[in-house]
Amino acid sequence: MPQAPFLWDIFCQVIDNHGDLGVCWRLSQHLVSLGHRVRLYVDDSTALAWMAPHHQNAAHLSVLDWPRDASWAHQDAYSWQRPQCVVEAFGCEIPNVYLHVLLTPSTDYELSTRWTWINLEYLSAEDYPERMHTLACPVLSGPAKGLKKWFFYPGFTSSTGGLLKKNWPGQLLETPSQEMRQALALKWTEEADLRVFVFSYEPLALKDLLLQLLQSGKWVHLKVSAGRSTTFTRALLQADELMGPEANIQEARVQLKTLTLDFLDHVDHAGFDALLQSSDLNFVRGEDSWVRAIWANKPFVWQIYPQDDGIHFKKMSAFLNLFDAPSSLKQAYLIWNGFDRSNLPQMNEQTLQEWAQWCQRLCVQLQTRADLAVQLSEFLSLKQQ
Repeated sequence: MPQAPFLWDIFCQVIDNHGDLGVCWRLSQHLVSLGHRVRLYVDDSTALAWMAPHHQNAAHLSVLDWPRDASWAHQDAYSWQRPQCVVEAFGCEIPNVYLHVLLTPSTDYELSTRWTWINLEYLSAEDYPERMHTLACPVLSGPAKGLKKWFFYPGFTSSTGGLLKKNWPGQLLETPSQEMRQALALKWTEEADLRVFVFSYEPLALKDLLLQLLQSGKWVHLKVSAGRSTTFTRALLQADELMGPEANIQEARVQLKTLTLDFLDHVDHAGFDALLQSSDLNFVRGEDSWVRAIWANKPFVWQIYPQDDGIHFKKMSAFLNLFDAPSSLKQAYLIWNGFDRSNLPQMNEQTLQEWAQWCQRLCVQLQTRADLAVQLSEFLSLKQQ
């Protein structure tokens, strides 16, 4: 537990896929459960309406608009006091208007308040996070020139900042209702032999997955997440004429022979986690869902955010190699991420069992690592001494 309850200001910019916001929201909850207060500054918080529908009622956690002019400071729920920690999440830049106010204390108490600037980086299994974790970086320009910020790297080893655990320490701030679990996660068709959940970008291999599920000879229930996954899946079904003439591509549920497809609405964090835990096979994307798939302890294939320079191949390979993934799973990752244009491995009972055993070993191993929020809290405590 922290030596004292600190006030944290976390800054998050939403790029296009809400993963950054998802991580920052979960991190904020973890920190609050440790006894801290958090102000989460977001440039676009609209996704929280479905991601965390009760976020406005969270105690000691405020979601605030991105500071854009001098008036923002007077609208804060805490009458704006200086924080002990400022977190710059995933390379976003702290607004100058905020830094000017932060660096111009209005009282002697604020003048004596020590604060720490943390640059929270993306998660990677590569070796550079171990080298750079908790290193200082001088600020070379802007109103904070001459100060320093500290790199903090999440990671999979004991030499990094760790992962956000499945449940944050202490009392949960929100849990899935029984109705939500039944409607969004546990209500699979009774006859399903295989339950699959897809949360993806636009993988070319999705067509191969659909064909394999159609031809498996099993009753398969496929749930498709809202947004890009649904749009791409519907487009594939229509373009490849996999749907019969009696099927309506815009229906929430589509039946293709022994394959049942459900196109879901947006799901909040609790429902999303329940979906992962109740499925037999998960396809996930980005950072937040990557970690949640690990804690679900079920076979999963991860689609890394694609980058034009191909550097995401190195990041994907580092994860698979660090934990000695089975060759069939490595092949599935290569194909799902577009690095190999061959067909997906046959996801038969033997293959899925091999993947499941690997995922279970991975989950057990990572559960021994310290929680990311706990390590951040301990790091700040040291800086406050």
